[in-house]
Amino acid sequence: MFAKLTIAEVLNERLHMFDNHKAVITPEMKQREMILVSNMEQQSKRSNTSCMILDLHLGMFTHVVSVHTDRLKYEMFNISLSNNWGFSNKIYHDKDIRSIAESELRFYKRLMLLPPKQYKQLVMITVRRIKNKSEGCDLYLIRCNVVECDDNGLPWLIEMEIDLLTHFVERVFTPMRQLFLLNECNNKIIKRFENDNVDPLSKTERSVLILKCQNLRSNKDIGFALNISMPTVKTHLQQIREKLCAPSSDMACTMAKMLRMFE
Repeated sequence: MFAKLTIAEVLNERLHMFDNHKAVITPEMKQREMILVSNMEQQSKRSNTSCMILDLHLGMFTHVVSVHTDRLKYEMFNISLSNNWGFSNKIYHDKDIRSIAESELRFYKRLMLLPPKQYKQLVMITVRRIKNKSEGCDLYLIRCNVVECDDNGLPWLIEMEIDLLTHFVERVFTPMRQLFLLNECNNKIIKRFENDNVDPLSKTERSVLILKCQNLRSNKDIGFALNISMPTVKTHLQQIREKLCAPSSDMACTMAKMLRMFE
């Protein structure tokens, strides 16, 4: 379904992904948008989370509430730019641009394959590097989902929530991505899209981390459960910490839970 593309093809597809996604924005739609933005601003104040609204009809970010401005090398997005979608490349680490564009395409294409009743259930969670004022990068957890459909029932507004991962540090960084359908009533995952996901862990590392997340604290107990030696468990945990940019095994479990990797 998703052919392997060159970086130029990925960026070109992203540039044109909104071309056929146009509609007339009615006064009623605009009113719903304003209510959504007001709620978004209140949420940011309470949770210290930056939020943005992506308008699929306009193909651009129309509202930004950034609580992380003091840390950023560039402002989160300049919504006065007609091409602020392209401006997004400026704030990310150069090596991540392909992965970011691919993630956006995966989310959009997966969304358009779903039946209308599932549009608002699709969630994508990613971990990204964003440039800071110290000429380095900070890690952020980004969650996006459809929050409004247009009068034709098609996806219209996508909300992105962005949280600074304060206690995580960039090491051997691999972009991470999880796509799934979420039941809004009980917050449980209905379906995962494994072909769309990016996970830096090996099969054995995943097994070790799953047991660690299940409060099987002892390396001896983990080794016994997986029939591997304690030194091997220790090596796997070190690799897991490096891949998930975590200072400790407990924080690696926290990262897995934020990404909802094992639910």
